[in-house]
Amino acid sequence: MIYGIVMNRLLELLAKKKSKFLTPEEQVELSGLLSSDDARMFSNIVDELFEMPADIKSVKTEDVNAAVNRIIEEIETKTAKPKRQFRSFSLWKAGAAAVLLITVGLTIFFLVKNQKNVRSESIVQTQKGSKSITTLPDGTKVWINSETKLTYEKSFGEEARNVFLEGEAYFNVVHDKGRPFIVHTKDMRIKVTGTVFNVRAYPDEANAQTTLISGSVEVQLNNNSSTKVLLKPNEKVIVKQSKVNDSLQQAQVLTPQLSIVPVKSKNINDTVCTEIQWINNRLALEDQSLTEIIPILERWYNVQVVVNKKPVNQRLFNGVFESENLDDVMRALALTLGFNYQIKGDKIYIN
Repeated sequence: MIYGIVMNRLLELLAKKKSKFLTPEEQVELSGLLSSDDARMFSNIVDELFEMPADIKSVKTEDVNAAVNRIIEEIETKTAKPKRQFRSFSLWKAGAAAVLLITVGLTIFFLVKNQKNVRSESIVQTQKGSKSITTLPDGTKVWINSETKLTYEKSFGEEARNVFLEGEAYFNVVHDKGRPFIVHTKDMRIKVTGTVFNVRAYPDEANAQTTLISGSVEVQLNNNSSTKVLLKPNEKVIVKQSKVNDSLQQAQVLTPQLSIVPVKSKNINDTVCTEIQWINNRLALEDQSLTEIIPILERWYNVQVVVNKKPVNQRLFNGVFESENLDDVMRALALTLGFNYQIKGDKIYIN
């Protein structure tokens, strides 16, 4: 049986999960709580409850009881209970109905909170093969790379200047010492007052990066507020992105690792560093293997790459392509990295 504080925490986490408000760390905690049979049974009942077509805000006690009875009847059918356990099982069933009402209430709270956030957000989003430029309410200019999502509150700039990024963007931030500009990604928080910098944080890449062009930025890891670094111009911080295994049996969080490296142009005649070549519509690749290049090509050209045989020799490629078509880029990559390819429509087959 599960009691007291543990039960309350389990209900809270189940409610957050149903309202899509669960953090990766809380997912790990929930997985641990669901190790007992009773906890898993409560989770099944909550799942059953939320499969009902009724509006969650109008759920009645009799509806909850019906959901509890259905799932428990199913459990009783699958597992024969000795007679001496009937009384405790009935008490458990009565308690289940009561605590589910709490779960519903908590879920409504998180849903309403989440809905308020959604309704107050502005979203700028690009698809594969496209880029965009937008100006934020404070005058900050943002170049947005392909397959990127930039989110900010409609109250942006009134008290704070917070934006949330998934993908890659280049920021030219309007100076305002009284209202710091903060970029939030999955693993880090980049704080500035007025500066020019690039942030790359694609969820399918192993590393996230912040490159400082001018001014200064403070980078802080989300899961470790004591880890802060101050970047100087022409430096970048690389964060090995955290990953969460969604399996309840093998849930784990890998802690991000952080390093600082200098950046510079590969070409003495070009003052633009590799990390921001994309804003000039140049595809820049620096010491990258075929495995790392594939998702970049898919985003840049809006194609799907199919690898029939994983390359054994992971040679690295360096180069900048300006206005080259897909076939020209693939020809150069194939010659350097040693593979054959075919382009059929929007698919590239690599052998």
